[in-house]
Amino acid sequence: MSDTRFERGSETARPGFLALCRVVRDPSDPARFAGDADPRRYGDWSSAQPALLVIEALHQFAVKASRTMHGAPALMVPAQLRELTLHRVDGYPRLALSGTVAKHGDGYRVDVSARNADANMYPAVASGTVFVALMPARVPAFSAPGARP
Repeated sequence: MSDTRFERGSETARPGFLALCRVVRDPSDPARFAGDADPRRYGDWSSAQPALLVIEALHQFAVKASRTMHGAPALMVPAQLRELTLHRVDGYPRLALSGTVAKHGDGYRVDVSARNADANMYPAVASGTVFVALMPARVPAFSAPGARP
């Protein structure tokens, strides 16, 4: 496994994959999370538009926070991004992320906001709600047609 590495947050990934942001759970409230995103940690940051990196940070934050809330290994994907508010993004700022996670059907709902970490007096760069889907486990194939578990 020379092309995989262990990332903080119990994730195994290719270098640069899901590496844009880090997420930490608030010990006083298990539904609250904080994190940061630095475009320089992301493998393709220089070829991406700044606004797309902000949206990617929102998605990664939502998936990582949901995975932590779920508490068991699972495949999760950002299914929908709703109520997105995106302000002007100048350059490639470091972002301070915060959000709350709640169970929503079979998945999770994450309300997340991002602000410029170097200009903490300014309003949020982006905010929105990300719905994270929990992918079902694959049903094993059986050797005989019509066989049941």
